[in-house]
Amino acid sequence: MKKIFREKITIRNSHFHFTRSGEGPVVMFLHGAGAAGPDPFEPMLDKLNPDFQVIVPEHPGYGYSDKPDWIKSISDVAYFYMDFIEHLGLSNIHMMGNSMGGWISCEIAIRNTQRLKSLTLIGSVGINVDGVPPPVYLFDKTPEETMRLALTDEKIIEDLLSRQPSAEQTKLNARNLASAEQYVSTPYSADLHNWLHRIDVPTLILGGDGDDLVSPQYLGEFEKRIPNSKMQILEDCGHIPSLERPDLLNSVFRKFIGNL
Repeated sequence: MKKIFREKITIRNSHFHFTRSGEGPVVMFLHGAGAAGPDPFEPMLDKLNPDFQVIVPEHPGYGYSDKPDWIKSISDVAYFYMDFIEHLGLSNIHMMGNSMGGWISCEIAIRNTQRLKSLTLIGSVGINVDGVPPPVYLFDKTPEETMRLALTDEKIIEDLLSRQPSAEQTKLNARNLASAEQYVSTPYSADLHNWLHRIDVPTLILGGDGDDLVSPQYLGEFEKRIPNSKMQILEDCGHIPSLERPDLLNSVFRKFIGNL
């Protein structure tokens, strides 16, 4: 396992944290609404950093990242990451987003793909299409209810439920939740689906066969609307395959970018 370095970047007088590990082509991983930092994505990211430079930002308002008043929506977060990428001088990025992170990734890509090499959407939310069931609304669910909708592996669920967070982590969790509620008061944009045709980099759309938050039919709309995209459903996992099936996700991702 490569050492993970915690770093901080200053953009418009606000400070934002991220981790960086490994060397090679850049993989930038955008987490979902319920997590900050590399955990619970480390099982898969550990398999990437021997061959890639893996960057995992903490979204504005998550973890120890500031939440300036000029970031209020997913659209703002997307523009922020465009600045973030420019400040770090990144290019040919393999952008990977899970859930809300997939939504942010799409919002970036419909604006400008100049610095992107590929896009991988994992259980992505963010679109609203008539006749297609939207993602499950989570902010009225208990943590256990959310886990059982998102995950299939009972051992992982029980392990997560048994953990007792520190006072500091409890404080951060509350901050993360408040940011998530602001960004995704509804799990989709009113018009993102109208602009997905602008994404002009190879795109892989992934879902888990046990994901009870996002349906294959919903993910299929991303495939229909993004040119040069393909969808694959992963077996024996739910909404976070990087946690439940890291070997499979790593294999599928490497095969995808190996064909570019």
